Amino acid sequence: MFNSLRKLSFSLLGLGKAFFLFSFVVLVVFLIRNLAEVHKSSLMTNLPSKPAAGQVLQARISPIIVDHTSVDLFEQIPDEYITAARELKQMFIDQSVGANISEGLTCLSYPSVSQAPSACKRPNATTSGLVADSKYSRDNWDYFHWDSLNLSNDYADWPGVGYAFIEAVTPRLSQYQVFSYQYSYLHMGDQDGIHLIPGGFFSDNPPDSRHPKADIYDMEQFFSQHPDKIFILWTSSLARIIGSRASYEFNNQMREYARSNNKILFDVADIESHAPDGRECTYNGYPAICPEYTSEQSGGHLGSMSTGKIRIAKAMWVLMAQIAGWVPDGSGSGNSNPTPQPSEPTPAATVAPTLAPSPTPGNVVGYIHVGDIDPSVKYVTGGWQGRFVVYVHNDSHLPVSGVTVSGSFYGAWNGSRTCVTNKSGWCALTSDRISDSTTVGMSITNLSLDGYQYDFSSNHDPDGDSNGFNASVSN
Repeated sequence: MFNSLRKLSFSLLGLGKAFFLFSFVVLVVFLIRNLAEVHKSSLMTNLPSKPAAGQVLQARISPIIVDHTSVDLFEQIPDEYITAARELKQMFIDQSVGANISEGLTCLSYPSVSQAPSACKRPNATTSGLVADSKYSRDNWDYFHWDSLNLSNDYADWPGVGYAFIEAVTPRLSQYQVFSYQYSYLHMGDQDGIHLIPGGFFSDNPPDSRHPKADIYDMEQFFSQHPDKIFILWTSSLARIIGSRASYEFNNQMREYARSNNKILFDVADIESHAPDGRECTYNGYPAICPEYTSEQSGGHLGSMSTGKIRIAKAMWVLMAQIAGWVPDGSGSGNSNPTPQPSEPTPAATVAPTLAPSPTPGNVVGYIHVGDIDPSVKYVTGGWQGRFVVYVHNDSHLPVSGVTVSGSFYGAWNGSRTCVTNKSGWCALTSDRISDSTTVGMSITNLSLDGYQYDFSSNHDPDGDSNGFNASVSN
């Protein structure tokens, strides 16, 4: 009997030990799993999360301004914010310069510089500043040319551009998070009036069924109807000659408006008018696109030279990363207040932009422009010269005498010349002697006469042997 009880007690003790061991194993597994979850949670907490609405909308309580000083921030963007920016769905609308910017974005997205096409590396990979990596995919960033959207609103002139933007965006609101458009340098003629106050974009223009104008007040009304979307303001594109005075005033108004109203501003004009070394580029005293960014003598396309479109594409990445929540360290940042402080944005209607003074003297009594350029070859001993007869007109297209015409030569001979128009309103600019058979060109750089403003947006040539800005002749 005693032996039987003894055997039973050992058996129960064995079962107890087994149960204890089993319980201990279960407890250990439970603790390990929970510790793993805690560690995983800690890791997830420390990783940058996908931007929440408050992060993405931070520009509503602090301005984000990206300009030429921001381009160098491109290579400082942390990978997590490159990812966050890449995931934002963006729609931007523009003329052909927008197509150039879109090409620049695609250039950055190639796996390597060597795999990028030559169009991304003109004149060479070093000068273009190309940095290529597939992490810069722009698959979610869609560019649209106005012509591709089949719009009923007229976007050829600035008053209709805003209405065209609203028409294009409205059916696509569910597809994108970020929207923007740009006014072209072709909208910046003095006669177009986009820079005027009253009457321009930053004026509250009265309704006019015959000549409606989509001004900033109309755009703000549309923006306010979609508080869950991001709307980026742009300064205009620039040209070498076209639209300088109007774009100068309009772009200053845009900058002041963005700063005063906590807006997101893509300052393309500032980027285009500053060379990679920071030097400012001007024409006739106004900001102009740098020659490093375009080969055009009067326009401003970014296609033939890669540097400009690459720099603007980099700046767009800096902008989108900040929209996604990245705050640069402040060194060279275009964000004037990198740490957002909660506050209510100033209503648009209560802040009028501060106008920068125009460099043009105030006693303007009329406007002058180029009415014709006639190129020809003048044969001289030992060679030939390029001769360019320039006609100057007033607002009524009548000849104006006493105008100093300045021109810059390129091609077979490089140099500058001036002449003064005669009673018939013309004078000739002539190159030095050229000994070989080649081509020489001449670009008008200025017209000056006391009391008159040079209105280069009105330049023209009735016989088509120039574009009113430059011409060339070959021997």
